[in-house]
Order: sequence, then structure tokens, then C-alpha cells
Amino acid sequence: MAEYIHKVNPKNGVAILDVQKIDNKLKSGAEFLAKYNPEDILVVCRRENGWKAAKAFAEAIGSKFYVGRYPAGVITNSQLNTFIEPKVMFVADPRGDKNAVKDAYHIGIPVIALC
Repeated sequence: MAEYIHKVNPKNGVAILDVQKIDNKLKSGAEFLAKYNPEDILVVCRRENGWKAAKAFAEAIGSKFYVGRYPAGVITNSQLNTFIEPKVMFVADPRGDKNAVKDAYHIGIPVIALC
């Protein structure tokens, strides 16, 4: 994250973000996602404070989503009734969504993550 900090206020330690760098990275992620059909994108968000935004994003683009607990094996176990085959995964928080990220890694699909 340090590369996205413009400067830190020495008096109170508050970091001022470099909005231009963040904007460029968001555009890059959006351009990457635009290469995929919406039905091939899986949006995942474990943390409750991101559920509404993740669901709204997924519905706006027409993709599948999981908010709350990510079901184990949903993209790795073809025997499950809930099995899906996304081509890319978008996660709100790579730490909170670590199980989804691990599953994506195991099957070799790219992950776009916000930090």
C-alpha cells in the first residue's frame, strides 16, 4: 500500500492517498474485467461492510456473486450442485476472502482484488 500514499502528516500520522495512482490502478482493473463476459466473473465479499456494494456491482454487470461465507469447493469441486466455472474472480478483500483466492489459485484463474 505504501506506493499509493502521497504523504503522511507528521503531526498525526494520517496518510494522504495518491488519488491519481489509485484511479489508474482501478482503470487497469476495469479494463481487465471488461475482457470477460459478465457471466464468467465471480464477485466475492466475506466482510459484511462490503456485501451491499459487492452485490450491487455484480448485479449491475450481470455476474454471479457470493457475499458472506464463501462455500468451500464451489469452483473446485465439480460434484457439488453449486459448482460454477468462472474465468476470473473479483474479491473485495484478499485477506477476508482468502479461501476464495486459494480456490482461484488452485484452478488457475486470475483474481482482481481491492486492498
